[in-house]
Amino acid sequence: AVNGTGPRIIGATKLGAVVTLTCDKAINSSAGNYGNLFRVYAGGIEQTVLTAVRNADTTKIDITCSATLNGAVTLTYGYLAGLASAPRTDFVMDSDALPLPLFGPIVAV
Repeated sequence: AVNGTGPRIIGATKLGAVVTLTCDKAINSSAGNYGNLFRVYAGGIEQTVLTAVRNADTTKIDITCSATLNGAVTLTYGYLAGLASAPRTDFVMDSDALPLPLFGPIVAV
């Protein structure tokens, strides 16, 4: 079998201050919060992301925010404009080093 796509999103869920992103295959662990590329919005307001780490279920990433998430929650994964858009090396990838595509916004249920 040829892996030509890398990990793909199955869904996102929220519980308290954590959004869990589920992919269709195992992903790598992060050296540093997956390059700080995850953004979480609750009620349209950007929340402070404290950590983004691979779950014990290696197909999932837990994105922990600084406060409980209330209202509609959306998740994005990508670069910011300006100084924060410097090159990064810590991406979500599968075992073949194929990356998760940048995305957003998706709804966490």
